[in-house]
Amino acid sequence: MMLFYRLDGAYSQVSDGETAFSGGRSPRYETFIIALAPESQLLSLDRGWVRELWEALRPHAIASGDGYLNGTADYSGDRVRGSYGPAKYDRLARIKAEYDPGNAFHINANIAPA
Repeated sequence: MMLFYRLDGAYSQVSDGETAFSGGRSPRYETFIIALAPESQLLSLDRGWVRELWEALRPHAIASGDGYLNGTADYSGDRVRGSYGPAKYDRLARIKAEYDPGNAFHINANIAPA
């Protein structure tokens, strides 16, 4: 399934620097691609379908195309940094260093403390 929706209104009334959510604040569309395998044997096939569709859409994405982190389960490589963008990621890493210097909250789309 693919959920496709518009981000506008209140979303566009806040500047990009005021939130942790990245990708700009101009009106745009967002998509969530979801595959639910009815049988465990089909899971790898369904995951492959999601990844192929995502890669086909990436050239049309704004910014890095790494996506909104709440819509992904793949935090590999530099995906987390790419989702936030370098400047926002660095700002969040400095905040994390202040409030969670030991990185206790790391089992997620982790931002390592600066």
